[in-house]
Amino acid sequence: MKYLCQDETRLGLKTIPGRLITAIGINPQGSHQWQRQSFYLYGVVEPLTRYSFFYKFSHLDNDFFQRFVELLSKDLGDAVAVLQLDQGRFHQANTLDWPKNIIPIFQTPHSPELNSIEQFWQFLKAQLQWQNCPALAQLCQRLTSLLSDTIIGTSVTGEAIREGIAIFQHSACIIPSKGKGTNYLQIGRGILLTPTVYTGRPQPSQNPLNSGIPGHL
Repeated sequence: MKYLCQDETRLGLKTIPGRLITAIGINPQGSHQWQRQSFYLYGVVEPLTRYSFFYKFSHLDNDFFQRFVELLSKDLGDAVAVLQLDQGRFHQANTLDWPKNIIPIFQTPHSPELNSIEQFWQFLKAQLQWQNCPALAQLCQRLTSLLSDTIIGTSVTGEAIREGIAIFQHSACIIPSKGKGTNYLQIGRGILLTPTVYTGRPQPSQNPLNSGIPGHL
């Protein structure tokens, strides 16, 4: 049995400000950009075992959250998890189909301090202060590096930002891969890992950024 803390956070190209160190009498200066492109990082952490699981989606809504819990359920395998959530509307939607191995529980309203992943979001965004990425692709690379290499206390974060799947349009196109003999299938606003030869309707699959190994906190 696992006890997981779940939440989402928005990340984008708009500069995250923070404190700057300067000499006495010198005003701090930071470079700021106002681009509004962004995405949402969905995640769970289990402080007791350092297990974590992250996926990046373009939007925050019922459909993407449903997809996230399905991917989480698959990653858990035979394990059963209690999933702590806030009382967001899409967390409690009547249309949600909860996997059998995930048991949701909802924390009291307006109490983010009860959720351990909130501290992780604060830490993650602190590492991104004053870092102006020119495009979302560069921001994703930076986040992947942080989740792979950044030391938190005595532990290391996981290896993955996992790309979400957004099926909002029927059109699709093949994007050539960079090695490993695999292509990405672009569907609407999301990215899906697919075999090199694309046939028929796209099916859910594993993470396009790594081998699918769950991250650890």
